[in-house]
Amino acid sequence: MGTSMLKSLIRVIACPVCRATAETGSVRTLSAAGKHLSVTWHTLSCPHYAADLILAGEPADSWHRPAF
Repeated sequence: MGTSMLKSLIRVIACPVCRATAETGSVRTLSAAGKHLSVTWHTLSCPHYAADLILAGEPADSWHRPAF
């Protein structure tokens, strides 16, 4: 699979809550549905990011650590 084909399968989404983008966000969450991988950017204080961590079963002390 070529790089351009792989890039076409990735959707980058600005968070609807904090409006973070790849340029302004600090952390990102990933989700896969069908043939696409979605990357959503968040600020560290974004409640949507906190909710994503809770749903993923992450411990509360990991909420303000950057995701790599």
